Amino acid sequence: MTALAQRSLVPEILDGLAADDARALRSRRDLARINALMFQAPIMAMLLRKFLPKPPERILEIGAGDGTFMLKVARRLATDWPGWN
Repeated sequence: MTALAQRSLVPEILDGLAADDARALRSRRDLARINALMFQAPIMAMLLRKFLPKPPERILEIGAGDGTFMLKVARRLATDWPGWN
C-alpha cells in the first residue's frame, strides 16, 4: 500500500488550544478573512438555494468554527426562506 493510500489522522494545532488563546483568535480571524475574500457565504447561500428547493428543517454544520460563517449564510437565505430558523 502506498503512502497516499493510507489514512493518517493527525490533530490540528487548534484542536488543543483554548478558545481565548491568541493563536486561536488569530486563526479564526484569518479564516474569516479568507472566507470573505473567497465569497464563501454568498456561494454557500447560492448552492443551498439551488439544490434545496424548499427550506430544510435543520442544517448541521460540523467542525466549522464558532458559527459566524453559517450565521452569514442564514442571513442571506432569510429573504428566500421566510420563517426558517
